[in-house]
Amino acid sequence: MDIEAVLDDLSTTTVRITDIVERGGLSYYTVKYNAGGGLWANICGEGLEAIPVRGTWDAATGDYADDGSSFTFGCQGAAIGKCAEWGYNGWAPRAECNGTVCASRDLSYLHQACVRLVRADYCGDGVPHTRAGTAIDVWDALGIQTETQGSGMAVEAEWTVDGAACVRHTRWKGLETSNPDRDYIMTHCPERWAGNDTICGGGSSTFHKVNGFATPLGQRRLLRNASFTSNVSLL
Repeated sequence: MDIEAVLDDLSTTTVRITDIVERGGLSYYTVKYNAGGGLWANICGEGLEAIPVRGTWDAATGDYADDGSSFTFGCQGAAIGKCAEWGYNGWAPRAECNGTVCASRDLSYLHQACVRLVRADYCGDGVPHTRAGTAIDVWDALGIQTETQGSGMAVEAEWTVDGAACVRHTRWKGLETSNPDRDYIMTHCPERWAGNDTICGGGSSTFHKVNGFATPLGQRRLLRNASFTSNVSLL
């Protein structure tokens, strides 16, 4: 099956779906593009599959939009596809109950926050602050993913659809005392640096349903993550 796809630069191209399989409630597509010379190459890299996810993302800002008719192919191992595999599937709402009161939660909000988290898009401006292969622990307000006990990692940040609500430390820093990622936060979104803020990662955060149940999902702290802080290698 051939379909027309829109690229990051808003140009269009034809892609070919050559296989579809169902695993764990997700659809995995093998999607190829015309590489010339009669050859079709996998858009995600050979051996990788793509997961269709509702909506689109702005390539520059990371902002999400959903017009009800467009979807994005998220590759395995990349942020959009990875967050879908972690259980944040926008097409599968989840109930959250606070005592006897329950509400249906649209998981697309958790997916949006997860994409920001995976990329360490602290300021919510589309600029990532991580590196491939960086270890993180992720958990969420609905209990789809739970905190790994004894990981040795420290809470890094709490996340909303607009990036980090607060940041306790960055995943990477420069050698000795330099920390370019912290400097970026302090220049572009200083209000997000937690400092001595005890709410960040604490019991009074809207991450917990006792505080956040009535908070709109677009404003609520939906995910937390922990990580080590590693030095940037010069190699």
